[in-house]
Amino acid sequence: MIRNPPSVQRIRKSGAVTADTKILLQHIDNLVAQLERYENLDLTDANIMEVAGPATGEIGGVDLWELGGKDLTRLARAFLAAAMKARSGS
Repeated sequence: MIRNPPSVQRIRKSGAVTADTKILLQHIDNLVAQLERYENLDLTDANIMEVAGPATGEIGGVDLWELGGKDLTRLARAFLAAAMKARSGS
């Protein structure tokens, strides 16, 4: 089971929950539920590296992937797509 970080737990316990906060908490709950569905997938390093694509650099003969914020979002989406594909057996 995925646990919420302490900041989210404090928001849940606070008595001053606004409409915006309720929407945020629902979004968090949806993301957690989605992650829990994929946490038991047996993705291999090869599966992950296939999604990550070719290395963007090298340090000391070891491949290196340099990522920015947009790259991380794209990569996270690709991992979730790969997980869904693996889970469906495609």
